[in-house]
Amino acid sequence: MAFIGSDVCDLRRCKFCNLKRYSACTYLSCRYRNYDDCPHRDDVKTPKKNVFYRPLLPLLKDLLETKYFSDYCDHALKYVTANPWRAGEEYVYSDLLSGKEAQKHVMEMHEQFLRYRNALSDIEDIVEVSLIASDDDDGVEMMKRTRGFQHFWPLFISFVSLPPSLRGKYGIGSFFAGFNTTNPGSRVENFLFRDCFVPELQMFEEGVRLQVNGKNYFIQIRLLVHVYDTKAKEKLERFSGTNSYGGCIKCRGNPGMYVS
Repeated sequence: MAFIGSDVCDLRRCKFCNLKRYSACTYLSCRYRNYDDCPHRDDVKTPKKNVFYRPLLPLLKDLLETKYFSDYCDHALKYVTANPWRAGEEYVYSDLLSGKEAQKHVMEMHEQFLRYRNALSDIEDIVEVSLIASDDDDGVEMMKRTRGFQHFWPLFISFVSLPPSLRGKYGIGSFFAGFNTTNPGSRVENFLFRDCFVPELQMFEEGVRLQVNGKNYFIQIRLLVHVYDTKAKEKLERFSGTNSYGGCIKCRGNPGMYVS
């Protein structure tokens, strides 16, 4: 059960299995060791598990309100047009957009935008916002002896089709999309990725029309690169390795196998 909201939901236990929502009281002077009678519970409120997700649509709305973001989105199409990938020819790979798969998605999004724009009759001008994205899901064990906040699993999304100078940590290309504080491979982690992140990506694959400050935008996103640390995904993918380069999660073979 998910307890959503800070003021709306005041339940202390799961209504299905009666599991405690908050961690045990840490006050040494507390005489009420019974979970439901503790007077500090409403003041401390340390959840046993946390999950956070920032939807992509409000994020892109905020970005489009900045001065130059929509202009930066033209970079991918300009790059692909100037450096087309041709099979069988000698080719220099200088960027992620040099690859065949990336260029295919850039052109597919542009063609879909042209079809959408040509079918419109109610507006005269609409701006294309087509993005190639990567996601990064890695974890860290924050505190081994802390009950309520032991594991920390952040989910990042990066727009790798923006100009290279904007993709680094000092640019505007990478964003904190979500996190959870459960054990790796948990149902909460699956919920964050499968029920929050993926449905939004599927929506943006079809294209979303959005109006910001009086301007109309047609937004598309294609997720092309998944960045996963092997050790971070051992439990979820059900295999073990000697280090982060122990094996490929896509070639793991039978569940439970050992990769050396």
